[in-house]
Amino acid sequence: AIGRGHLPVIVGGSGLYVRAVIDPLDFPAGDPKSAIRKQLAATAEEAAAEAFKKSEIDLLGQVAAKEVESIKKDKTGTTFFSLSLPRYFAVFFNQSQNKILAEKPLRQALAFATDKKELINEVLNGQGEEINSPILEGMPGFNDSIKKYEFNPAKAREILEANSWVDKDNDGFREKSGQILEFTLTTVDLADLSKTAQILQRQWSRVGVKANLDIKEMSKIQTEVVRPRQYQALIFGEILTLEPDPFSFWHSSMKKDPGLNLALYENREADKLLEEARIETDKNSRAEKYKKFCELVTEDLPAIFLFSPSWTMVSNNKVEGIDLSSLNSPADRFSLINHWFLETRRAWK
Repeated sequence: AIGRGHLPVIVGGSGLYVRAVIDPLDFPAGDPKSAIRKQLAATAEEAAAEAFKKSEIDLLGQVAAKEVESIKKDKTGTTFFSLSLPRYFAVFFNQSQNKILAEKPLRQALAFATDKKELINEVLNGQGEEINSPILEGMPGFNDSIKKYEFNPAKAREILEANSWVDKDNDGFREKSGQILEFTLTTVDLADLSKTAQILQRQWSRVGVKANLDIKEMSKIQTEVVRPRQYQALIFGEILTLEPDPFSFWHSSMKKDPGLNLALYENREADKLLEEARIETDKNSRAEKYKKFCELVTEDLPAIFLFSPSWTMVSNNKVEGIDLSSLNSPADRFSLINHWFLETRRAWK
């Protein structure tokens, strides 16, 4: 056994997933209904999905989007659980690293050239929602009246033409004053994010924009890219709380590490709203400040907001007692693990 506490872990037969052995004695607050062995998958997505389909494990958390349809097709007697989590992914622009990106009309053209529906269908297998602002639907301060950039490649081309970006040499990419409309798009070497980068590269090329991809290893993305702010455009995710506090992500004082203002966004009015919202005790007043903040961000467009992925878990129908309706995050599911069971039997009291 490896590990101690409520979930002592045993390495699975293939070494590619893990099993957790649940002992009733580990739950002083409430014993499980029966002594059971739960097999929880973790590391290798494909191996974990195959193990679930072969009934080697009974519950699979964080099912990769590409595996959802495969499991539905090959495995019967299953239940899928889906959570909308307070997290989102966006393209953050570092305008100081490439002056082309400092042109607001260019950023607007990129936003109009971005097909979020294609991203969600191709990358997330439909398991996600389009987003347009740094505060998500259902959160205090969500503003559905903000400026939105619906997919409109014709509009993108119109904006670029109006700002003198034209393809004079017919090579497929626009130029202005001898400069090619070109920048580098960076992200981490994870399947979903690298695929997102590839799709964006293709979408933007259709309106004459050249995006060069820089896919970084997980071990290097923080030290070589995020912390020193060494990127021109970055696909990255941000995790919020259900009661949002976007200060660390968007206040100008957070532009440098260890701050998390990845767009290096600076707007005095936005700063003031974030500062006031932090100390505002009235929930309605705080929400109004966040609504105004969202209006400023979407008008300034320091980032293109892409999608909020759903978190999916699947279990064998033999596993009962699972209820994820009141959870704020995936990790919280284990707080109710003492209610999960495979079988019941009568017992004398």
